[in-house]
Amino acid sequence: MGKRFKSCAVNRAWMFFALLGLLSFVGPQTVMAQDYPTKPITLINPFGPGGHSDLVARPLTGVAKKYLGQPLLIEMKPGGNGIIGSEFVAKAAPDGYTLLSTGPGWNSALPALEGRSKGPEDFEAVCLLSQESTFMTVRPDSPFKTLKELVAYIKANPNKITVGIGGPYTTSETFWRWMTKTQGLKVRLVKFGGGSQMMLAGLGGHVDVFGGSPLSVSEQFRAGKVRPLAYYGTKRHEDYPNVPTAKEEGFNIVLEIWNGIAAPKGTPRPIVNKFASAVQKILADPSVKEMMDKAGEHVTYMGPDDYAKMWRADYQFFLTMKDAYSIKGLVEEGKEVKK
Repeated sequence: MGKRFKSCAVNRAWMFFALLGLLSFVGPQTVMAQDYPTKPITLINPFGPGGHSDLVARPLTGVAKKYLGQPLLIEMKPGGNGIIGSEFVAKAAPDGYTLLSTGPGWNSALPALEGRSKGPEDFEAVCLLSQESTFMTVRPDSPFKTLKELVAYIKANPNKITVGIGGPYTTSETFWRWMTKTQGLKVRLVKFGGGSQMMLAGLGGHVDVFGGSPLSVSEQFRAGKVRPLAYYGTKRHEDYPNVPTAKEEGFNIVLEIWNGIAAPKGTPRPIVNKFASAVQKILADPSVKEMMDKAGEHVTYMGPDDYAKMWRADYQFFLTMKDAYSIKGLVEEGKEVKK
């Protein structure tokens, strides 16, 4: 009887200390998440105002306090094609109060191809905000009606076709580098100082092939100034259902422009989940949806797990593109085009 009582007491003591240990392990994170946030949250935009990442993040700030209980502040840290802002957040305290506006150029392509900036393994993926792609276009007087026709011509006439690109690691440059690698095509890539310069060059006859985002080309579509050949996305754009994807045209590649939010590595998962859940509600807010629509942004929410999977896949794709991006002499500088 005494031994049995002593054994039970020992077992209860072990259970008590085991439970105490479990609570000490889980408790602080859970309590922190319950209280979070207790002060404003800063979202670092690694570019200047008015850019794509700013257009996506800015609408969230107006209603953030309604769903988070605290303001969401945007702070610009431009420089190095997104490197400075990315590295700043990667080194920040993992407490959920300093977050990063992420994108494929600075958080997939740069770390994969150049070993610079920070990639998916350097952060905790929080959520995806938007996802879309771009169109490949030609002028209405172009002889090419489809992407297949254009590719057939390029195969028969190497280095005759000029393709405008708006900057490094854009969808258009990546697509044509991929085509050079996989199809053996030879084109001349002409780099301009942004999408608007590329569009002006295309409309003015300075390059044969050009393109842009749905928002940037929509006015030209309506005015009949451009002819779309393909969309680089996963599926056809809902506003232009007659334009096939590049994949439908027989070229097995999908290129998306996306924007998300990431937290420093080691940020507790309960905090990540709580912020992501609030953002999902923010994106469904009518005022935010209206602002995103006006900005031409396609809202696409993904939670932490799905977003992390997508981001890693994007990074891995760019790792496979190292050979294509190492080809020298493929890109030439375009001259500034006046309106």
